[in-house]
Amino acid sequence: LVEQGAALFCVGSSIYLPYYQERAGVLLTHENINPFRLFNLLTSIYDKYDGWEEEMNGILSSTSDIQEMINASSKIFETPMFVLNSDFHYLAKTGYLDSPGSVPQDSDSSQKEDTDLSLGKFGTFLELHDMSTQVRDPMLINLLDTSTLNVNLFDHDEYCGCLCIDYQERRHRGSDDILASWLARQLERALQKYASGSFSESKGIKQALRDILNGYQSSLSQKRVLDNAGHDTEYICIKIMFNGQL
Repeated sequence: LVEQGAALFCVGSSIYLPYYQERAGVLLTHENINPFRLFNLLTSIYDKYDGWEEEMNGILSSTSDIQEMINASSKIFETPMFVLNSDFHYLAKTGYLDSPGSVPQDSDSSQKEDTDLSLGKFGTFLELHDMSTQVRDPMLINLLDTSTLNVNLFDHDEYCGCLCIDYQERRHRGSDDILASWLARQLERALQKYASGSFSESKGIKQALRDILNGYQSSLSQKRVLDNAGHDTEYICIKIMFNGQL
């Protein structure tokens, strides 16, 4: 019996080949291949993806850091990739010199290409992607002189970002769709874990700042929230008071 989703590698022909071709994916070669070499090759492929899954689970169970997850996935896709949030701001990126759209620079070249993603390219991306934020299947979008494979990210059915595979280094492969979909689901888990903690923190900061602007004395707990939120972050508070009706 052949289980659903099974894949068979057949060396040479067999009278049972038609039976298996109707029930499973079959890779067939007529060349004389050393069976031990074939076994080691197939094992290395499975080890590669098992290692990727194990590394991703380790990140999810510890930091849930999006950049770490993208770094760990770069060896799988072998081309630049980035993650955007719902406001199209970068959460993580890898494989770029400076930013998406950058290219290696030749010191002897008299014409230097712009290393930033041009406004035209980014505007085209937003125009194409903004119409498809509810699509759940991977989308291959042609972006002027390049193309990207995009998988939307959702949090409780609400669009919260996008995973983008940028084909600067190689062409799109059919297997990328399955791999990118799996990675997107892991990114969603990380974003949900981050959002659950950051939402309550953000709510506490807003309330503390609102009380200060209203002239209320901050409580001890609010002072602790503001002290902890001050690291590597700058806040500007503006209160607008109108003297008359608009």
